[in-house]
Amino acid sequence: PVKLKKLKVKNITLNYLIVTNGKNIVVKKRGKNDIWQGLYDFPIDDKIINKYPLDCEIKHVLTHRKIQAKFWVVPFDDYQLKDNEMIIKITEFDEYPIPQLLVKYFKQSDYFK
Repeated sequence: PVKLKKLKVKNITLNYLIVTNGKNIVVKKRGKNDIWQGLYDFPIDDKIINKYPLDCEIKHVLTHRKIQAKFWVVPFDDYQLKDNEMIIKITEFDEYPIPQLLVKYFKQSDYFK
């Protein structure tokens, strides 16, 4: 038998910002050469998380990545939109293609129930 190379699994921590005013939310479209190219998700930032409430944590496993995702709720007034981000109505979010990690988030989140 031929011995196949093992995929090197990379551990990743993502700190998602749920920037919202309760009716609207900030999303961004993932770019080329991205793990979720063309899909929509939330802004990611490791610098401002400590002063906001943690909504939930989710572990998500891909063939070559183990992702530990944390979701922090940030008020609109504390956030400045970046070029690749936009504001949409929360009720319209399901019209956008999203990664399975965010599907898990919406099922587990207390904030969106």
